[in-house]
Amino acid sequence: MSKLTFSINLDNAIFADDASSEIARIFQDLANFAKETTLSDKDFPLSKPLKDLNGNKIGYLKITK
Repeated sequence: MSKLTFSINLDNAIFADDASSEIARIFQDLANFAKETTLSDKDFPLSKPLKDLNGNKIGYLKITK
């Protein structure tokens, strides 16, 4: 069984005024990544850093087997 995990650290200044729009942007980035990525058994484990609009690493996505 495979497992997808993602985590976002909201302690970044970009989330201070309106976290929902930045979270939505990150989810859209993840949706685009999912559409463009082919996953097979040889691709696991897979990880992708999550970055805010300013390019700061704020989390990760991991897919493990």
